[in-house]
Amino acid sequence: MKCTAAVLLFEIILATNSVSNDQSDSDSEKVPLEHDVKFSVNIYKFLATKGKKNFVVSPISAKLILSLIAEGAASDTLSEITEYLGITQHEQDLIARIGNSLNDSNGVCQIVSANKVYISDDYEVNETFNYTSLHKYNSTVEVVDFKTPEKVSVLINEWVEDHSNGKIQNLIHAAELHAATIILVNVIYFSATWAKQFRPKNTSEEKFYTSKGKQEMFLKALCMQNRIHITV
Repeated sequence: MKCTAAVLLFEIILATNSVSNDQSDSDSEKVPLEHDVKFSVNIYKFLATKGKKNFVVSPISAKLILSLIAEGAASDTLSEITEYLGITQHEQDLIARIGNSLNDSNGVCQIVSANKVYISDDYEVNETFNYTSLHKYNSTVEVVDFKTPEKVSVLINEWVEDHSNGKIQNLIHAAELHAATIILVNVIYFSATWAKQFRPKNTSEEKFYTSKGKQEMFLKALCMQNRIHITV
């Protein structure tokens, strides 16, 4: 699907350019492009096999939260996570910086990236991990009782709804938490006006169809002819 591919491309460009746009920065200050391409494409391929519905995926969200968890891992677990992400320790630090650089609001557009870790009260959270989570990833760790899944699901859904400005609701259901020991959550919220505005006079109703042409409907189609320069 074209729009999904566009989102993936945006994620790849974002991951490689957000850390630094200064031409004087060295190559060591950038996450290798081939790593992000492989990781993003692998996620897309996996999700594409799970159903026929259209979807939008944010690879940088997965990379951020997994990088955070890697901070608290060791031995084989750490090796497996970093190998899957395709990163080194140095690149892991850069990913944290990417996540922090996503949070911006200038009155014209707003972008928010938020992480949260929910862990079972059967475990004791290491204080070093707590500190790293908060000060490096701007994330908090909350100990919860997964033996009360209804209560925990409400807790998680309220946090997600709050950090997505109400756009994401009922993300998780109580039935999904019965066997949980840890839940990792990342939310990305973006809101902005068009830099190049669509003219109302060029908007017209066009005929659209649902999947397999089962249902016909008329929707407003926005049209524009313009020269737009992008940097890759």
